[in-house]
Amino acid sequence: METIHFEVGAKVARLIGQENITDSDGALIELIKNAYDADASCVCVWFDIPFPYVPSVLKPEKIRTVLSEDDQKKIFDFYSMNESREYEKREDLLETEEKELWNLLTKYNTVIIADNGIGMTIEDVRTKWMCIGTSDKEINIESLRGRIKTGAKGIGRFALDKLSTTSRM
Repeated sequence: METIHFEVGAKVARLIGQENITDSDGALIELIKNAYDADASCVCVWFDIPFPYVPSVLKPEKIRTVLSEDDQKKIFDFYSMNESREYEKREDLLETEEKELWNLLTKYNTVIIADNGIGMTIEDVRTKWMCIGTSDKEINIESLRGRIKTGAKGIGRFALDKLSTTSRM
């Protein structure tokens, strides 16, 4: 009889993350717990959020200092200059344009989580971090410094999906 194995699509990972991590606070906690498991004694979380929301009015200096040259040109599809020489969001934007504007601005928002933990080799990233359902923390329950590892379900990696559309490790 032939043995047949499950295959898991990328959508499953996204669904698992959405089910287990409810908000950005929970996502940050999961990533900080990963730093603890890596024997970090210090974790720094840095927020650079120039656009926490889509502003109704944009000042020209913010456009010049934050947006790339290409995006400076694109922004004028969504804003027009008012008499105060500021840019006012057009009131007639379609829902698709609102989403496009949201994506244009929020890609400049950055959260950096840095720690002084032991880190991972590229092989660790391939075989542990990127392997959904790995049992490494069940087998290796203690860190090198003797800490009992907090992560057991393997959902910390899904926190990135909750926080961003793009992540860099």
